[in-house]
Amino acid sequence: AVETWRGTPGPVLVNLEGHGREDIVAGADVSRTVGWFTSSYPVAISGDARAVKETLHQIPDRGMGYGLLRWLNPETVQALKDYADPQIAFNYLGRYGEEAEEPAPEIRAMTGLVDMPLGYALELNAITQAYPTGDRLTATWTWSSELLTDEDVRRISALWLTELEATEPIGHTPSDLPLVQITQAEIDQLEARAKIADVLPLAPLQQGLHFHTTYDEDAVDVYTIQAALTLTGEVDAQALREAVRTLLRRHDNLRAFFVMGENARQVIPTEVDVPWVELDVEPGEVTGILAEDRTKRFDLTNPPMLRCTLIRAGGETRFVITVHHILVDGWSMPLLIGELFDLYKTHGDDSALPPVVPYRDYLAWLHLEVFSILRTKDKLKYLAGSESGMAVWINDTTPEAVAERLRNAS
Repeated sequence: AVETWRGTPGPVLVNLEGHGREDIVAGADVSRTVGWFTSSYPVAISGDARAVKETLHQIPDRGMGYGLLRWLNPETVQALKDYADPQIAFNYLGRYGEEAEEPAPEIRAMTGLVDMPLGYALELNAITQAYPTGDRLTATWTWSSELLTDEDVRRISALWLTELEATEPIGHTPSDLPLVQITQAEIDQLEARAKIADVLPLAPLQQGLHFHTTYDEDAVDVYTIQAALTLTGEVDAQALREAVRTLLRRHDNLRAFFVMGENARQVIPTEVDVPWVELDVEPGEVTGILAEDRTKRFDLTNPPMLRCTLIRAGGETRFVITVHHILVDGWSMPLLIGELFDLYKTHGDDSALPPVVPYRDYLAWLHLEVFSILRTKDKLKYLAGSESGMAVWINDTTPEAVAERLRNAS
């Protein structure tokens, strides 16, 4: 809006305010604190909504440290004072609870309707207020009449509102997917295929399974796991199918498909249709059906890597669940089947089940803790002359700690 108003493209220098209660100190609880912790910092923004989002994401600790650097650190005060100060300020106060009519007076006071000296040529304070009819965004503009006319501000306000109304959901940007290195163009390609929930790296074992599976696509895939269960009693096929749907909804990694970039990645779509087949056959046909299903390859680029077959033969019912090893290991399979039949009892209702610990958490730990050690030469030392080729893992980064660790290992 400002670029359009001033008639020249390029970055706009804006001072942003935050509540200051950021999660930057491990274990610190500021939820019971009283008072202003406000953080204030300048940002040069330009481009579309996605570019602005990425710019803001790159600011360390949401600007918490800028005041210390600008005013208190003698090594940085001199360097920062030479930069231009923003003439525009923006503060979003967040969303407040439901009101019958207008926001409470103390809330309106925070939007700038108080008798205070002007800190900027133009200041915008915005707040979202919940009403019985829905949320309402209130924007309060404050300006210096010596620098801007009323018409200037009306023009900027109208342009800002036009931009808001024209803004569509921007989808994912690279900062939403911190566990992989990915470009916006690659994200756009993935979102053109499906609505995605996440993009993740592969665990080391998954990398090996992916390589072996794609190396010879004409051979039988030995990593296709088949579990054929004999069910007794009357089987409710619809309840079983609902249970499978809920299972995939609960466990994101069961919906994954795999793509190649700089490295292989697993993409998690928000939802997938589970391949489901019901067959009524003669008892002698079951063995052949199972053999055919077991040798049918999965396409790792086409989710899900899981399919279900319900076979009725001569009064006996077989439920066959086939999955690729890249999604589950031997330990996980019995747990998934156990959870599946818990869900079968409730027709797919998982309200009584405990929350799932996401597979993503493991990958995040692996990525941040193990992969970072592997890629940092100073943290992995091989003992010179060691006949066993033993590796010494070093988590400490100081030279003294490294030396001590090596001495103890030798």
